Amino acid sequence: MPGRAPQRGGVPQDPLWDLPGWLRDWRLDLGRRIREERLHANLSQEALGHRLDVDRNTVARWELAITSPPLGRLFGIAHELGIPPARLMPGGPRPPGDE
Repeated sequence: MPGRAPQRGGVPQDPLWDLPGWLRDWRLDLGRRIREERLHANLSQEALGHRLDVDRNTVARWELAITSPPLGRLFGIAHELGIPPARLMPGGPRPPGDE
């Protein structure tokens, strides 16, 4: 059926499918920014997860936009990466030299 997510067992395969387009784009951008900043800080998903007291899989789900971190956790991510929280936000400033 056009306009619907592919189904497996009656469940959409893509968890982002039902989100409004702008929100899906922001979640994807947030995940990309977390990943880019984590790699720039030379941290593995496991190391960042350890610093935040979350599982490596949680970090992976944020980076893949399967889930989004709560606001308080987002501040923790920014703190552990040594960046202002705005750098993680869609539409926020990009790292120097990445513009």
